[in-house]
Amino acid sequence: MIRHLGHTLVLAVAGFVSLALQVLPAGAITTSFHIGNSLTYDSKPLALEGFGSQRGFTHQVGQHIKGSSSLETIWELPNTYSEDLTSFGSFATALPGYDWDAVVLQPYGAQDATLGTEVDAFLNFINLTRSNPANQDTVFYVYEAWPQYGNYLSTWTAPTPDDPNHFFVRTRDNYHHFIERVRAETDAQVFMVPVGEVLYELAVRIANGEMPNYFTVNSFYRDGLHLDGGTGQFIAGVTTFATVLGQYPLELAKPAGFYLPTTDFTPVETEFVLEVIRGVLDQHPYTGVSMPAPLRADFDANDTVDNLDLNMLTASLYKNNVADIDHDGDVDPIDLQLLLQNWQPVIPPQVLAIADLNNDGNLNQLDIDVWATAYGTDDGADLDNDGDTDGRDFLQWQRAVTGNDADLNGDFRVDGLDEQILLANLGYDIDTDANSDGQIDNSDLTIWELENGRIWTFPYAVTSPLTASYSSAQLAVPEPQLAILFGFVAFGGHLLVRQRFP
Repeated sequence: MIRHLGHTLVLAVAGFVSLALQVLPAGAITTSFHIGNSLTYDSKPLALEGFGSQRGFTHQVGQHIKGSSSLETIWELPNTYSEDLTSFGSFATALPGYDWDAVVLQPYGAQDATLGTEVDAFLNFINLTRSNPANQDTVFYVYEAWPQYGNYLSTWTAPTPDDPNHFFVRTRDNYHHFIERVRAETDAQVFMVPVGEVLYELAVRIANGEMPNYFTVNSFYRDGLHLDGGTGQFIAGVTTFATVLGQYPLELAKPAGFYLPTTDFTPVETEFVLEVIRGVLDQHPYTGVSMPAPLRADFDANDTVDNLDLNMLTASLYKNNVADIDHDGDVDPIDLQLLLQNWQPVIPPQVLAIADLNNDGNLNQLDIDVWATAYGTDDGADLDNDGDTDGRDFLQWQRAVTGNDADLNGDFRVDGLDEQILLANLGYDIDTDANSDGQIDNSDLTIWELENGRIWTFPYAVTSPLTASYSSAQLAVPEPQLAILFGFVAFGGHLLVRQRFP
């Protein structure tokens, strides 16, 4: 467990717990234990270790997975599980026997489990964990799962009574009732891993046409209940890691050996999905996480929005990319140099001889009109000299007038008119399009005004329970000491030896 040493900037969040904006240091060792059924397993808890490595710290994971089971059933059957345990062992051994930064628990409606019985089981797991004095600051998370395959939008938002005798269902209302009831019964820190809400937000975005390759969030399922490896499971895993470890999801990649795809996201889709996850975690009432959006007005990419960015924006304001001759995203002296190198104020005679079909000394739509009029009727535009006017003649015309990137106004000349266009757009930079709407205008200036003075510290610009305090020293691996606390913890009809930790 991360040691709570050093000074922190403490913030009060919802009056529930003090959090801080801090860096999880490289070399830190963190731990989490995950309890649930196959829906928890869909997040691939062990993959969190790989995500941690990507961020430069060691994360150690334990898991107790029992398929098709409620928390109540798992609690009552501590020695049964459907997936391999880690070296930490089952929950009965691991929770009281090791130091835990976080414990993630999945309530579920099975074996007649109700809202009330799942709350009771959740509290049992809290008490078992905190029976180890080292775990008084352990943070507990409700793993929010998702509805059955089907109409996600209506199922997720269905009104659900706050009734302890009501069968436990997977709706937004029910999870909110659940966490409020748990919080009312314990002084432990309890938050939520909102996988269900992330999938809901993606369902909304897909319905709005924001993921063109997808028509429904059901595409992220592999059957009527479980998630697909390359899409849905990746979403569940990133959401879990980002919430529990207080890490921006942006730029995370699939750890080796996990989230193997039946289908897979493209790089653009991955970036979109990770940003949706960030937005949900930042706005969700129960994650305990604040994840501000990346700076959009940091045009020079120095992690600060300041007057240097304003200078770039001012130079680009109301301009466009029509004169970006080298297609590198800006209009600069290199484009001007290319225009001058291609200077051609007069259409070459050999080109006019072929393509000036109306003999007016210009190349334009009027010449195409001549070809269209003669098409299939006579040889008025017979450029290949085969006695008729057809598509092959138009191909000849196109070959003769092959465009020049420096011909900015499309008149087949590169002259002063093109130079005027370039100079009018000199300074355009695509990177100053803060809202990515294709225009550099007052809306981008407004974004700069809102962000002026802000500093970006990716991936650490996060407020979360785990990053609230830390030690900058190398942190102890959570291994049991040789000294044994002489005492036993009665659980499930068994006597368990408690192990002490540094």
